[in-house]
Amino acid sequence: MGNRCRLRPAWGPVVTASQNAILKNALVESCTKPPSVCLNKDAIDQPLKEIDLTVCGVKEEVNENTLAVVQSVLKDKAGVNIEKEDVIAVHRIPTKHRDQPQPILLKVKNSEIKSKIMRKRSDVKKAGGSIKLVDDVTERNTTLINSLLRHEQIEAAFYYNGSVYGISEGKRYTFNIEDDITSKLRSGKGRPIRPRR
Repeated sequence: MGNRCRLRPAWGPVVTASQNAILKNALVESCTKPPSVCLNKDAIDQPLKEIDLTVCGVKEEVNENTLAVVQSVLKDKAGVNIEKEDVIAVHRIPTKHRDQPQPILLKVKNSEIKSKIMRKRSDVKKAGGSIKLVDDVTERNTTLINSLLRHEQIEAAFYYNGSVYGISEGKRYTFNIEDDITSKLRSGKGRPIRPRR
């Protein structure tokens, strides 16, 4: 029948083939479980965000070219060059804090490009200023990270590669939103953290 041109609706998110496969597997897996688990929105939302990152603290300009702004920031602060072809979408997102610039959401072509950028996040932090690079995390995972940070036994909490982690007494624990933090820590089933060389 030849190649068919498929139009993507303007209102829909851009989904890559690998994301589509992840979503399909998550949907099949979640619907083979009890109905209470079948509604796990994070299992569907987080894979969509695997190629998204947020650039915070970049001053807003009237009629700015947001892509050019991000390219400049990444080159100057992180030493990373990204091409226009590497970017699927880039735009400012609303924030509750009126005294801060709106963060920039950057959706890149694949996870390799995102990893290249995110590996330089400490360089951006060391460069000083208010600019920082953060993973785009679902609302539920953000709530989980905040809960972990408020817990008296958790020293640090972070999101990495699709999971939320907490560090306590030299061990790294993986957490889900349904976990009882205290019980999980009591179990002692965290992985020991190896010292850096």
